[in-house]
Amino acid sequence: MIEVDEIEIGGTTWVGVRKRGAEWSWLTPQEAACLGAEWVAKYGTKLTSEHLALSMLPAQP
Repeated sequence: MIEVDEIEIGGTTWVGVRKRGAEWSWLTPQEAACLGAEWVAKYGTKLTSEHLALSMLPAQP
């Protein structure tokens, strides 16, 4: 399961992503959208309903 979190620090919104307990990667919303689009273009044909589960958990950068 991919974990996703969104926080605001000093007026800046950050989107965090991680998998399997790895360190959080913090991106701007624009960077996250670009990365997501790249992943869909490259790997979208390999998706199953199991892969679509996202966990919105609180986190700290």
